[in-house]
Amino acid sequence: MAETQSKVRLREYETLFLVRAESTDEQVDALRERVRGIINRDGGKTLRFSTTGKKKTAYLIEKSPRATYVHANYLGDSKLVAELERNLRNIDDVVRFLSIKLADEVDPETRPVLE
Repeated sequence: MAETQSKVRLREYETLFLVRAESTDEQVDALRERVRGIINRDGGKTLRFSTTGKKKTAYLIEKSPRATYVHANYLGDSKLVAELERNLRNIDDVVRFLSIKLADEVDPETRPVLE
């Protein structure tokens, strides 16, 4: 009998979240590590994290015209995204977030980690 190997296929997502402009770099780094821990704990794979720094927002968010933009690319499933968004919703320093599915059926071994 021939065995069929089922490879683990995940979806690729990106999440952009805005952190209060008053937050220090250490607080932003701690938040990035917290998000990375959530992704790794729930069976995902972090591909890239980038912080573009403090930028002007299109409109006032909580009476502030600026925010720190943090962008995360990762592989996971829909449960991972739901858990990540639940955690971001409960963090006081995060003022907005948005998650987008980029691709279906991605083999995690073919995607390099870009830092």
